[in-house]
Amino acid sequence: MQEVASVLFSIANLVVHLYGFDFLTDKINALKKPSSSLAAAGGESLAPPPKASSRAAYPFLWLWRAYTVMHLNAWVWSAIFHTRDTRLTERLDYCSAIAVVVAGER
Repeated sequence: MQEVASVLFSIANLVVHLYGFDFLTDKINALKKPSSSLAAAGGESLAPPPKASSRAAYPFLWLWRAYTVMHLNAWVWSAIFHTRDTRLTERLDYCSAIAVVVAGER
């Protein structure tokens, strides 16, 4: 391993992005379910009706999923590149990072 700190930070970023994606998925799944605790207490439920799809509840979920996959890909290649610096790993790391930057532009 050539750059231990860079590999560890790349893996840490990968884990944080996985956690964020899991958090987003949990929130979307919570929107699909009616809130039974509020309904049982006689309160109003803030969740949409149970028949609502994730598209109706959150129409840009596909965009966040695609963006997350791009980030995960970039952090994987960053960790691999900093583990073993070759021409292929360098290009895959840089191309993945550039793709994330370009996707984030308006």
